[in-house]
Amino acid sequence: MKGIKMDIKKVGEFIRKRRESLNLSQGQLSYKSDLETSVIHRIEVGERKKINFEHLKKIATGLDMNYIELYKVAGIIEEEALSDYYLPDFNDKINQQIELISDTKVDTIPIYESVSAGCGYIPDSVPLEYISLHLSGKENCIGIIVSGHSMEPTITDKAVIVMKKDTELKSKDIGVFLLNGEAYVKRFFKKNNIVILYSDNSEYSPIIVDEYDDFIVCGKVIKTLNEIR
Repeated sequence: MKGIKMDIKKVGEFIRKRRESLNLSQGQLSYKSDLETSVIHRIEVGERKKINFEHLKKIATGLDMNYIELYKVAGIIEEEALSDYYLPDFNDKINQQIELISDTKVDTIPIYESVSAGCGYIPDSVPLEYISLHLSGKENCIGIIVSGHSMEPTITDKAVIVMKKDTELKSKDIGVFLLNGEAYVKRFFKKNNIVILYSDNSEYSPIIVDEYDDFIVCGKVIKTLNEIR
């Protein structure tokens, strides 16, 4: 079915301004809308060639507004058609004009300001915010804001990583570690019972973990979000 052409730029600017007027971050709007933060970001900056009808509905809910008004901004319906809103078959009429894209289930996870906070080594740590992501399962998953350049270009400074706790690491996996009280996000290698932590940035030297070190594997990095901070 051929869908109506939306004014992508106009609706993205409207959503951003409305969000900012409510003092919401993209992550907070993501949580309220039950959508991935990256979806919110791409809509706001006009990177989406097509916006899902149901996504607009969810975003309108997150922005505390009537979704019909957002449809009007997007160019989905005309001003004179708003009177049809109260008709029982209104949604059927709209659905006939718009190509729907099935939603993938999203999961909401907490975002922490540091590895130590996210792994529970700072007492009473609370999340900075929540974001919604497409994940195979959110059990034992948390988000952590990463500081530093050692894992660039894979993980940029101030990126958010999604870590799955209590997950066994294989060589070349990226993991989150505590080594002698210091937090690290590195690529994991193990051979002949020797653990080496590598950086993707070649300017940083490998770290060899020996038997006398206090070494804790916090979890495995399963997703990296470089573009939303």
